[in-house]
Amino acid sequence: MSEPTQHAEPVTEVPTYLIVFATLIVLTLLSVGSSFIPMGVGNAAVVLLIALTKTLLTLWFFMHVRYASRIMQLTIGAGVITLGIMFVMTLADYVSRSWGSW
Repeated sequence: MSEPTQHAEPVTEVPTYLIVFATLIVLTLLSVGSSFIPMGVGNAAVVLLIALTKTLLTLWFFMHVRYASRIMQLTIGAGVITLGIMFVMTLADYVSRSWGSW
């Protein structure tokens, strides 16, 4: 019989996955709950902040970015920053339009 092989990368323990999963569920409930609180424009900011937190948790734990090489982490970070710039530019275009004046 052959010897069992060692994993090439570190293995995340099951309790860590359960804690992250519970955190994601709590954040989802928090985003649903915040939709019932009238905060005006603040609702969008709160929900986007919660979504960003959930995205980072998913990337870090479930997609194993924390065990990835530095170049992979840099590539993912550059993609996230580029996406953020695109969102800011789209929002700037949307806000700067004069609606209803045509």
